[in-house]
Formats: sequence, C-alpha cells, structure tokens
Amino acid sequence: MTDDTPRRRGRLRKAHVFAALVAVLAVVFHAPILRVVESLLVVNEPRVPTEFAVIISHNEWGETAFDLWHDKEVETIVLFQGREPRPVRVGAVPSFVVIGRQELINRGVPDRAIAVIRSEAMTHQQAFRDVDRWLQHRPDAHATVLVPRHGTRYSRWVIDSVLEKDRADRLHVASPPVRSFDETVWWQSRTGVKKIIHGYLRLGHFLYFGESNALIDEWDPDEYERSLKK
Repeated sequence: MTDDTPRRRGRLRKAHVFAALVAVLAVVFHAPILRVVESLLVVNEPRVPTEFAVIISHNEWGETAFDLWHDKEVETIVLFQGREPRPVRVGAVPSFVVIGRQELINRGVPDRAIAVIRSEAMTHQQAFRDVDRWLQHRPDAHATVLVPRHGTRYSRWVIDSVLEKDRADRLHVASPPVRSFDETVWWQSRTGVKKIIHGYLRLGHFLYFGESNALIDEWDPDEYERSLKK
C-alpha cells in the first residue's frame, strides 16, 4: 500500500499557504473592495435640466430639491405622496405634502413652483408607474426623480423594466447626498452596513423575482427633522 501521508501533508500545506494569502489580500485590499461593493448600488446619471423634480424619497431631500430649482435645473418641484401611513390618516402627525410644501416655501420656492402627485402606491414599481402616468399628460416633459443614493441603480432598473423605453428615458434618477454615514468607510458605521445590506437585498429580490416588493420610504416627520440638523 502506498503511504499518502506526505502527499496529504503537501496538499494541506498548500491549502494553508493559499488561505494565508487570501487573508493577507483581504486585509490589504479590503477597503478598495468594500468601496466597489458600495459603488455597485449607485448610478451617477449626468445632471440635465428637466421640467420637474419628483421627490420619492421623503428624507434628506429638501436641500437637493431646492438646489435643483434654485440653479434652474428644474422648473417645478413635485411632492409624491404614496399611500399615507396610519398616523397621518388619523391626523396624529402632519403629512409629507404639508411639511414638504412648507419647507420649500420657507426656502424661497414659490407655491406656483410646487406640485403634488397623490397616489395609493406602496411599492416603487407602483410609484414609478404613477409618475409616468402623471407625466403622460405632459408629453414633452422630463422629470428628475429623487431617490436614496444607494437605491439609484435599483430605481433605474425598476424604471427601465416597468416602462417602455421612450417613457423610461424621460425619467432621470438623482439622489440627495448621504449625511447619515461616511460612504468611503461605510463598513465602520452600523447605519452604513444596514443601508448597503438593505440595498443588495432589495436589488437581489428584484433581479431574482423580476418585481419589486420594496416599500416606499414611510414618511417619518421626526427623521425628517433630524435630517435637517445634519
């Protein structure tokens, strides 16, 4: 019988060397790799002037929407109101439309430059279809849709999947800046890790099932007030 012990030891030694090499590479290059992981969730579309800026993300949007209007990149800011959460329906808290309109007016946006889309949408697919339906009454218009930064690729894919190409091309994706964590070292922040994991889960579900079950960000007045102070 042939003694395989030296051969096994050799294979085991090679496996240990390979594992050590992988570990060293992971330590040395973990930051660039993790930055690539984060960047895959993001689409940076060129900013182009459009007639409307439609606010889908209800948090950390005010400054970005105002800047687009102030810089004359959009003519009208549109507040998208999906299905209102129960606290709003029972009058316990003010709606996104009420707070959003007042915030824009306080920043100097005239009321005539503010519009509202009211919808029963609960998912992003429904929301983008409703925005498209609203835009069909304005056949020559384009809109910039404001969504969370780490949902821009997901949003672009959803838009392209649910709308015909010529209509999908009329919706441009943009996002407010991220203030809740440092994107360059997102893995060092609990918030950053949660955002990235959530982004991949949402994207993976859409790629696997071909549909979105992701809910639109629920309006949270307290979270919005905190975002203004950052």
